[in-house]
Amino acid sequence: MVDLFLYSALSFGGVAGAIGGMEIISWRNRKRISTQIKKRVGCESFLSARSIFVESRGLNYWIIQKMVLFSDDHVNLIKGTSLFPWALGLNNKETLIQKSGLLGIVNEKGIFSIRLTLSFFGFIVGLFAGALFSDILALLLAVLLFFFGFLLPTRALKSESQLRSQCVERQLAQMIEVIILGLQSGLSFDRSAKLYTAYFEGSLKESFSRAQSQWEHGLLIRSEALKSLAETYDSSLFFRAIESINRSLRFGSSLSESLSLIASEARSVRKTTLEERIAKAPVKMLLPVGTLILPAMLILIMGPILLDLMNGM
Repeated sequence: MVDLFLYSALSFGGVAGAIGGMEIISWRNRKRISTQIKKRVGCESFLSARSIFVESRGLNYWIIQKMVLFSDDHVNLIKGTSLFPWALGLNNKETLIQKSGLLGIVNEKGIFSIRLTLSFFGFIVGLFAGALFSDILALLLAVLLFFFGFLLPTRALKSESQLRSQCVERQLAQMIEVIILGLQSGLSFDRSAKLYTAYFEGSLKESFSRAQSQWEHGLLIRSEALKSLAETYDSSLFFRAIESINRSLRFGSSLSESLSLIASEARSVRKTTLEERIAKAPVKMLLPVGTLILPAMLILIMGPILLDLMNGM
């Protein structure tokens, strides 16, 4: 049994060492490409240099950044990842990538490569951390952290999709109101949209500006560009707003009236969402109160009483 465990550990260590060697070789190419882009564009991060706006922060931001970098054709850590669809762990990966706003930027190679990197790192950390106590704990932690690292990219994409959905709910009413003001002032829809993209900030502004550039340069017709924009957000309200814009522009109906109704609906949805989050706050506070504050208060109150009882006995 011990020999089997030893041979298995050595085999897995050899595979992990090979993956680590490929990662070290690829790291130099990624670092060189990232440095060149930053110097030419003058941006602090790789994503901002490529005009990619990401809502996530912290670990999820780092994972998405490496995912984009691994998806580059110049970074050849793993080739032929389509031969390993089971390793991706995403049955609807294209939909999830699209809702994260990374369609055409992140591919299967990038997802699979970051999975290998995080799984390898988790396995090594778990192995060394558990080895400080026992061999069984080392194996258990290595396996757990291996699968935890394997699932982190999916978690990062889902988190980015949810953050983008929340962001569009916050910024949609503002965008619609600016377009309505432009239309009521006698401007066309394109000029009204330029008012929003020129004077406001946010991820919705960046996405809308890219879509506007597509139809202005003839890459897509306006209706298709707007529809593609709506498909990058997991928001039924935003999709209805885009459908209303396309319908009004196609049939010549009043666009400002239909957008006014959607703007008021967006504000009410935003208000309802905030009220739900406020209502859930006390429930979320029960866990830290019950595990941290309440035991300390019980010790503070019951401690002197117990000491008096012990002295009396």
